Amino acid sequence: MGLISAASIASTATAQEIDLTLSDNSAMFRYIHHTNSSYGHSEIDAGFLYTDSNDFLMMLGVLAEGEAGAGSPGLNAGIGVKGFSANTNSYDLIAIAIGGELKYSPPSLSRLGIRGQIYHAPGIVSFVDADDFTYSAISVEYEILQQATVYLGYRSVKSGLQGQGNTTIDDDSHVGLRLVF
Repeated sequence: MGLISAASIASTATAQEIDLTLSDNSAMFRYIHHTNSSYGHSEIDAGFLYTDSNDFLMMLGVLAEGEAGAGSPGLNAGIGVKGFSANTNSYDLIAIAIGGELKYSPPSLSRLGIRGQIYHAPGIVSFVDADDFTYSAISVEYEILQQATVYLGYRSVKSGLQGQGNTTIDDDSHVGLRLVF
C-alpha cells in the first residue's frame, strides 16, 4: 500500500509549449516544459532572442506557479529564477535573475488573458560587462483553440553596464503565437 501511495504522489502530467514572438526588430523562440504533480505546477523554459542589430539573448529558467488564491478567481501567479546570457556588438552579459509572472483571465471571458512578467538581477549576480539586468514583458492573449493562443505584447530587455551607462537589447511591441502539445 505504501508503494502505491508513493507512486501516486510522484506521478506527474506534462505538457510542452512552443512560443514564438515577432516584431520588426526582433524574434524570440521559447520551449516550455510544464509539469503538474500533487505538489503543484512548475515549468522549465529555454529560449533565445535575436535582434536586427545582431544581438543575441539566451535564457534558461524554472518557475513554480498556481492560483493566486480562492479570493482571486482567474488570477495565476508564478515565481522563479532565470539565467540570461547576452552577446551584443559591444558587450557580453550574464545574469541570474529572480522574478515571476501574473496572468489574469476573467472567469466570464476565460479565453482572454493579460500576462505580465518581470525578472531582475542586481549587480551581485550580474557578470562580465553587466552591472544589473532587467527583463520585462506584458501581453494581451486570446486562446483561439485549447492548444493555440495568439497575443500582442511589449518586451523590454535592458542592462546597466559596469561604469559605462546602460544598454537596451530589446524594447519593442510584438505579436506572438503559443502552441501546446
